[in-house]
Amino acid sequence: DAFSAGATKGEIEVWAECFDEKVISPIGFLQTKEHWSAVMGTPGTYKYVDLPTDYPIRQLIVRGACDKEAPWGTVSEVRLDEDNMRSVPFNYEVEDYHRLMHGVWQPVIESFNIYTDASGGYGIYVTPTNYFAIVQVCPWIETDAWVPTDTKGGYVDARTTLPCFARVTAHGWLPHHCIQFPMGDQQDLEDWFDVTRKGSVRLRLKSGANGATGVGTVILQQLRKY
Repeated sequence: DAFSAGATKGEIEVWAECFDEKVISPIGFLQTKEHWSAVMGTPGTYKYVDLPTDYPIRQLIVRGACDKEAPWGTVSEVRLDEDNMRSVPFNYEVEDYHRLMHGVWQPVIESFNIYTDASGGYGIYVTPTNYFAIVQVCPWIETDAWVPTDTKGGYVDARTTLPCFARVTAHGWLPHHCIQFPMGDQQDLEDWFDVTRKGSVRLRLKSGANGATGVGTVILQQLRKY
């Protein structure tokens, strides 16, 4: 009874899209996993993370998590270098990079209902965590509604003059404090970052203003061939 609905009998169906009368040759699978994680430490200092060179990397995700703070408050800069600085594929300030990617990423949009009043005791967390995530509050009754603080870090303090339920819509980027770095055309296997031909690949993460308590995390999606 996965939904706790008190059912006396449950059924499950599994559907699969199959290749009909077509010979296929699978070469591997995509594996996404956490590679590294640590408290970033003193603001302005650096963490160096060696990346594996066993399988091609499709995408790299850096997470800068600190409660009620934007991701770049924890990780302010990300640099990738190859073979001991022989080549630097990118070196970004995270806040600037996320603005550049607004034309590439799909925005995160979610709607939900909450109960709120003028006291501010009903704060909630939403998926987008960029500093200027857009939040709209629509009360179910005729009353004023507002959000008195910024929405950085995904925290929304929605309030209404009169106690009531309200419909909230959040629109933004950087879901769950994560910054995506696509390593090539995501639809073209041959364009992914082939680290197997590199001697070493390394990330350098710079600690932001909230680095003393914020946690930096590196997540990799690799093509693991059979």
